Amino acid sequence: MISFSFLGTQFFGEMARRAMEARAKFKDKLLEKGKIFALKTEALSKDKYLSRRGHETLGVVSNFLRSSVRAIIDPDKDGFTFRIGTDVKYGAIHEFGGPVRARNGRVWQMPRRSFLRRPTEETLPEFKDQVTEILGDIQKDLFGGI
Repeated sequence: MISFSFLGTQFFGEMARRAMEARAKFKDKLLEKGKIFALKTEALSKDKYLSRRGHETLGVVSNFLRSSVRAIIDPDKDGFTFRIGTDVKYGAIHEFGGPVRARNGRVWQMPRRSFLRRPTEETLPEFKDQVTEILGDIQKDLFGGI
């Protein structure tokens, strides 16, 4: 006769319970930090890249472009999507640069002066560090005390 015992079902049950709690905690904390990331990115875009005059920044005159910038977090079942943008039709030519036809018919090159990508790139490292910290806390919750 061959027999075997499987030991540890209580341990795995506890791990499953902790994993469910950790998943909910991770999602809540990640969304919270994502919202802060979006707010900081939007503020940086408006305050640094759309408020100062310079070769690489847009010195906004009418405030129309600056007031149109929105950073949005769209939560879904697996996490969230971050978006930053503007619905002002001339925003893209300022963001990416490119040829512009003047009223007199002459074509000139608009310089690229990113007011969306650069603030995102500047705030992203801090957000990555926060996500890493959250993951470390989750790991402690899962495996601490076992």
